[in-house]
Amino acid sequence: MIKQLINFLTFVCLFADGMTDKEYLYAFLKMTQEEKESLMVSEAERRRTYTAHWPIESIVKAADLAKEGFYYTG
Repeated sequence: MIKQLINFLTFVCLFADGMTDKEYLYAFLKMTQEEKESLMVSEAERRRTYTAHWPIESIVKAADLAKEGFYYTG
């Protein structure tokens, strides 16, 4: 639990703010499932996982999926 919290805080504080959306998604996809789930508590973080690859003209909107708790995994 402590290790997960440290990983989460390190990712958010050091990396997430300065990353492009593609860099963020690449780093996110390299995380373990447990690390991903701890990061995806925030709707804004879930929404960010869609920005690099989700088609804009899709019938299902990325923002709606993020609001409901889903996030893009590739």
